[in-house]
Amino acid sequence: MDLYRRHIELARKYVRLSEEIKRLNKLWDDRVTQIASEKGIRPWQVDSCKEGIREYCDSYVIV
Repeated sequence: MDLYRRHIELARKYVRLSEEIKRLNKLWDDRVTQIASEKGIRPWQVDSCKEGIREYCDSYVIV
């Protein structure tokens, strides 16, 4: 029974974390789109900019 309760607890955490990841991804996309429009980046270039910004942020976190 203890294993079942632990499973339920972890499943709830997983759902919460999954929702938080979705929220943060949307926030990320919205913010990058806002930055791109402020900088005058053309819409077809936004995806490459998103990738570049993500790589920069990942590198910054690692260092």
